Amino acid sequence: MGKGSKNKEASHANADKPSDSKIYPIDISNAPIADSPMLLIQKLTNYIEGEEKNSTALRNETQLLKEQLQESEEEARASKTRSENLEQELQQLRDESKTRINTTERIEQELNDERTKYRSEKRSSESERKKLQKELTELQSVMRMGRNANTLLQQEIKKRRQDHWKETENLKRVILELNQRIVKEDIMRDAKDRADVHRIASAPAGECKAEFNACISKSARAGASEQDLAIKNRVVEKSAIGVYDSIHPRVNPNTKSVEPVIFLTRSQIERKDIWQKSLFQILNSKLENEKEHRAFVEEWHATYTGQDNFDMALYLILACSQMDDSVLVIEKKCIALETELSKQKMKMLERQESLIASHAKVVSGMEGRAELALAQEKVNQDDLKEAHTKEINALKASFETRIMELEEEHRPYRDIAERILARERECSKPPKERSEEIMDQGNLAAHGGNCLAVSKRIASSPNFDDNEWFESLYGVSIETFTKYQDSLKMRRLLDMRYEMSKFKTVQLAETEFERNFQYVMTQLTKKDHLQKTSSGKPWESWGSFSDDDGDLESAFNSMCKEYHGTAENEKKRRKMGLKNKPGPSTLDVDSLSKIFSKEKQ
Repeated sequence: MGKGSKNKEASHANADKPSDSKIYPIDISNAPIADSPMLLIQKLTNYIEGEEKNSTALRNETQLLKEQLQESEEEARASKTRSENLEQELQQLRDESKTRINTTERIEQELNDERTKYRSEKRSSESERKKLQKELTELQSVMRMGRNANTLLQQEIKKRRQDHWKETENLKRVILELNQRIVKEDIMRDAKDRADVHRIASAPAGECKAEFNACISKSARAGASEQDLAIKNRVVEKSAIGVYDSIHPRVNPNTKSVEPVIFLTRSQIERKDIWQKSLFQILNSKLENEKEHRAFVEEWHATYTGQDNFDMALYLILACSQMDDSVLVIEKKCIALETELSKQKMKMLERQESLIASHAKVVSGMEGRAELALAQEKVNQDDLKEAHTKEINALKASFETRIMELEEEHRPYRDIAERILARERECSKPPKERSEEIMDQGNLAAHGGNCLAVSKRIASSPNFDDNEWFESLYGVSIETFTKYQDSLKMRRLLDMRYEMSKFKTVQLAETEFERNFQYVMTQLTKKDHLQKTSSGKPWESWGSFSDDDGDLESAFNSMCKEYHGTAENEKKRRKMGLKNKPGPSTLDVDSLSKIFSKEKQ
């Protein structure tokens, strides 16, 4: 690009320098009718060299424009690549969002599974609690039944104790009556014996002898009866239990008191079983048959003495007392067992309730954390989406703005290239089919003024003599043009001055155009009409100057009119030069070979 610009600058510089190749208009009327062939060949050679220089400059400018277009295309491709990268990043962000959504769904599924598991465990614990409550209810009912049975047993024992006590009292009363009767009989017998002794002593001898014999026989019968009684007493003693002799003292460890205890031998236990069996027979017969009851009672009185009845009553009293003690111990054990069971049950229920409460707290905490995490994740995703949307919109806006800036920046190059390429296409057609307007526009693009494109080229690849060259051709410095480059009229004015300096039919310094140009630039600089307005395009409103600016407007119109007239004359001159161009038959062969060799180069 720099090389092409240097070639262009060199071509512009060579074009400005006076040389032999510069062609001036020829006055045909004053020219001789016939020139020498060598002079014509020399003129033709000079003309061809000038055209070659112009074509070389044109090719350089075309190459420069192609390079600039290529750079523009590269920048556009880079912008497209950046856009694709942004789209890829956006796709990655979408993938990350999908991944986060999948992760959130998986966490929700895990939470639902844990919630379901907890609920199942809770139901199982509730079923276990109900089962334990049912067992506790059954145990309480059993304990109530035990208490009721214990109460009934106590009542039965109390009732039996009262019955035994009554029977014992009756036996004691019977024994006391029997003892009193025996004592009375002994007293009466003694009194009768004394009376007999007195009567025998006071009776006569015969009677005394008879009475004495009767007393002897009676005493013999009494001795025999005493022997029978002793035998009977021995039999009764053998059948007696002997409870009174089997009572021993014992210290109660709970109350620290002395209590009587019965220790029976094996034979005593057997006799106890016998009279207990007899007592049960008496009780059963009392309910079933009165006659058998009397028979059993008479047999009882005939079998057992008063001492036996006393021993039996004493045994029953002690047995009832021991039974009461054992019942009390059992009742205390039952109460203690019930208390312990109730305590354990209460502890177990409290533990289960605390466990259920802790599980409920844990589940509620997990649910709260899960809901909070989901809400936070949703907020983060919304913020991320919003940020991504804003970033994408900003990138799109910046991309569109940058594309517009690039288009605006490269528009001068594009316009020049399009006109030159259109001219090349027209050149490929036959001469009669070519469009004169397209050819003129292409020639202006290649050889005319393009101050905006030249300034951009200088800004991109500056050289040390660019400012001097630009000011010599366009009439202002690069700094001044850069300050006012947004003005269409300024660009048009500078392009016209450049083209006027290239025309062969006039000398720029001697034209009215140059004087008006200097006047306009002086006045505009002095009045500072080139300051930017709020719209940023101050030269758009040049045509609406006030009355004080009428001279500037008239000067600009005059310059445009003079430029168009000069341009038309330049076109006519070129056409006339082409028509008067000698044919190849009048040329020297050596000159033609030189021309062809230069064209090939």
